[in-house]
Amino acid sequence: MRLSIKLISSTIIISALTYILSPIYCLLSFNNALKKNDFQTFDSYIDFHSLRKDLKSQFSLYLNNKTSNIISEQENYKLKMLLINPIIDNVIDKSLDATITPKGLNRLLNTGFMTKNLTRESSRNNNIPYKDPEVKHSIYYKNINLFVLQVDSNKDQKTIIAKWKRYNFVQWKLYSIKLPL
Repeated sequence: MRLSIKLISSTIIISALTYILSPIYCLLSFNNALKKNDFQTFDSYIDFHSLRKDLKSQFSLYLNNKTSNIISEQENYKLKMLLINPIIDNVIDKSLDATITPKGLNRLLNTGFMTKNLTRESSRNNNIPYKDPEVKHSIYYKNINLFVLQVDSNKDQKTIIAKWKRYNFVQWKLYSIKLPL
């Protein structure tokens, strides 16, 4: 009887710790997959449909507002917007294709930028790890089934919020990234 109580208690404690600490394991595994360009592992940590939809809506809103502000004073404004919108959609799709990759997300989540800074040193050596010492990372639970990876850049005072959703007991997937547009 006493042995079964200890066994049950131990099982409950280990299960609770696994449940609570699973985001840390998820981030470590995801980071490893990014560094190694391990596409199979990388794919298991991304909800591509939700992430693409989320980023596309942010890009569309941002680019449409910028474009609209630039040409709103011009003649035939609505016609120009009709002509420009397919180009904007194409640019957004190409940007998403480049961003939602191991290299693209590694760059975004470790430097806070979507594009690589082209310096003389980085153009000579493409294997330089993307790491910016002025970028701080923090994680926290939003609720029991949602945790947040927050990326703060000290250079430009911008914050990127990557949201991860629990899909089963220990499986998490990145489903949303809020960009400082």
